[in-house]
Amino acid sequence: MSLIDKANDIITNGNEKYPLIKSFAGENIKGYLQHFKIKGGSIATVGSSGDQAISALVAGAESVLICDTCPFTGAFADLKLAALQSLNRKDFIDFLSQQENTQRGYGNDDFLSRKKFKKVSGALERINENSYQFWDYLTLEHPQQDRLKIFRTDDPWLEEIQFNINYLRSNQSYEYARKTLSGTRVQFIWGNIQGRNLKGTYDTIFLSDVLLSSSPTERQETINNCKAQIVTGGKILVAYYKAREDYKTGLGIGEDVENSCTLIKNSRYSSKGKDYVLVYTKND
Repeated sequence: MSLIDKANDIITNGNEKYPLIKSFAGENIKGYLQHFKIKGGSIATVGSSGDQAISALVAGAESVLICDTCPFTGAFADLKLAALQSLNRKDFIDFLSQQENTQRGYGNDDFLSRKKFKKVSGALERINENSYQFWDYLTLEHPQQDRLKIFRTDDPWLEEIQFNINYLRSNQSYEYARKTLSGTRVQFIWGNIQGRNLKGTYDTIFLSDVLLSSSPTERQETINNCKAQIVTGGKILVAYYKAREDYKTGLGIGEDVENSCTLIKNSRYSSKGKDYVLVYTKND
């Protein structure tokens, strides 16, 4: 079944099959990126928003692979890269955020609008023809309320998005990203990172909060798979926690792994306190 067929199935019949796209990450990516070898490195990540991947590329990663169970993630990451090349910072956020602003909440008419899509379509077609065909069809044939059905509706607030994501911090950081990423694309594998979908070796793997909703067996399988794919000295972001009280020892990932993990504190947006990442380092 093609991406267009999958989207039409969700729009027509509802969704019980696939995780949906998240417009923007709700994690403090800028805060934790500094704890990993990114520049010149090879990165694998989960993330239906694509922001971990794009942030890593902006920070100088040589290659980035997204592995995600949302089938639309690769096409959405391509759309973001095309929008980054084609739109200014304000128009980029308007085009890709479901929120008009923090005062008026949801109901942004520019979200995936056909008018703004036409501005990014040329860059998108150059990045990935299949992604271009998917978004061209979706923005042409379906009204906004239908397009929203393949997206989650829990976008972070605009101020939090700008704090969390390195390339959206300021107009200056956005323009730097535009120049850095001209013509860049990411690789995408549709599949569960808990399985054995990763191939090759990586300096860094981001698991986000995937393990927190996994069974002990799945956690162990995921960690064993990821350990086999990272180089000596490489790191795995084992888990992301929005607050210290969310952290619990004993994830069921093996004593040897947990003894090689460090809980690192970051600064979250505004009054929301501190967030934490549990990081594993492969020492042999």
